[in-house]
Amino acid sequence: MTLSTGLLHFSSYAVLHRPGSGVTKPPKAAPPTKGDGAFAAAPAFGAGGVALVIFSRGTVDHLQAAAVAGGASGVWVQDDRGVYRLLIANGPVFVKEAFAAFFPKGFTAPTAVTLTR
Repeated sequence: MTLSTGLLHFSSYAVLHRPGSGVTKPPKAAPPTKGDGAFAAAPAFGAGGVALVIFSRGTVDHLQAAAVAGGASGVWVQDDRGVYRLLIANGPVFVKEAFAAFFPKGFTAPTAVTLTR
């Protein structure tokens, strides 16, 4: 995979930033945006099908429900070692269990996540 950017640094923002690319409107069925088990704001997916959001806190099941309600098919989250882990929304149970093993207590603080369509 090749990632290119018009910026002089490498970060999530630099990869997502593409001059001239617009942001699509949030989905009509936006997830709840208050309290635990919700995103701090409705996801706004860019032309590349990626949205950066803050998950308030909650269980892996809460994260999956918020992702599905927000129109995502996948959720990338960094574990405590900084490794990105993928949760496939409504995917096979064994995939969710493998993901949950990296987050046994769920998410106890607001957590930055990357959603994909």
